[in-house]
Amino acid sequence: MYGHPLSRRGFNGNARRLLRGFTIIELLVTVAVAAILLTVVVPSFVSVTQSTRASAEANLLVGDLYLARSEAIKRGQSVTVCSSSDGLSCNGNPAVWSNGWIVFPDPAGTQVVAAGAPILRQQPPWTSTDSFTSAVTSMGQASAQAKAITYNRDGIVAAIAGQTIWTLHTSPVNASATRCVVMNQLGRVQTLTANGSNCV
Repeated sequence: MYGHPLSRRGFNGNARRLLRGFTIIELLVTVAVAAILLTVVVPSFVSVTQSTRASAEANLLVGDLYLARSEAIKRGQSVTVCSSSDGLSCNGNPAVWSNGWIVFPDPAGTQVVAAGAPILRQQPPWTSTDSFTSAVTSMGQASAQAKAITYNRDGIVAAIAGQTIWTLHTSPVNASATRCVVMNQLGRVQTLTANGSNCV
């Protein structure tokens, strides 16, 4: 009789090698490498995620400030952006914009939503626990809280004696992810990071 191309001895040897599994040394090395990767990669991933979220949140306000300015010029009347927790009126905590805000026509410039006035944009409270607080600064010192911003028909911010700064801190706090939305007295807006600026 002719033997099978895979002899019994050869087959059993291959099977034993396939079924051998990991040695304890190989397992320990694998666990050590995985631990190192987790130590290095996970914090970096969290930091990137926080920075991305903070940028997106700050840009929500930047976009709505631009919308208010554009609408004020287009309508030929004042338009206001104010902190709002209910999405209907300027009744929010003036220092806490993460609770939401609204954009609305404000012909009288009173920073109060008139009866029947449309809400042009409504930003609901954030789902994250990041903080977004405001302050008006004059000569480098905080002088008030910015509860509302009103653009007049020329697209200029009315009645702000200094620059307005909204500061966004992530939760948990990550200094590299901090963002500041800064608006000067003319209504020009820019977003700053903590790196290389006075955004803290």
